[in-house]
Amino acid sequence: FLSLLLRHIGAAAVWTILPIMIVERWGGDLYHISIVYVANTLTAFILMNVMASKIHLSNVTKFKIGIGCTTFVFIGLSFVTEWWMAMPFMSLVGATWAFLFIGGNFHLMENNPRSTSTGIFSSTLSISTVIGPIIAGSIAFMFDYVAVMYFAIIIIISAFLVSLKISK
Repeated sequence: FLSLLLRHIGAAAVWTILPIMIVERWGGDLYHISIVYVANTLTAFILMNVMASKIHLSNVTKFKIGIGCTTFVFIGLSFVTEWWMAMPFMSLVGATWAFLFIGGNFHLMENNPRSTSTGIFSSTLSISTVIGPIIAGSIAFMFDYVAVMYFAIIIIISAFLVSLKISK
């Protein structure tokens, strides 16, 4: 749960400032925000549907892939200069989310068949969507929007290191 919490705090922090960056920094219009976010949602939807039948990895491995590869999303987003350049990174985050969500939930259901563990999983996501934006606003106010990306990179690397402790 700690690795999930850390990863999602970083992600929620970035999702808070990303629409602002798309418009203010990268020259996008309001509808470009939707276009960029669709890349995330569409990729996650497709991969989650394929995950059950075509991708044969252990659930813990899927979870670790989802956590670890998220780092590349925020490294990439820190170099974006035009709104449309964010789309491949949003597709990548959709893929990482699919791996993380399916792998994490299925691992919990197999090893803790009670609904308590999946409830804690969902609650962890919820609390991180409160913590992440608070941190993002503070960092963006004190430093810069890109500093939020750097924060996300650091916290997600920490999340990945924590996830390495999860045994199969």
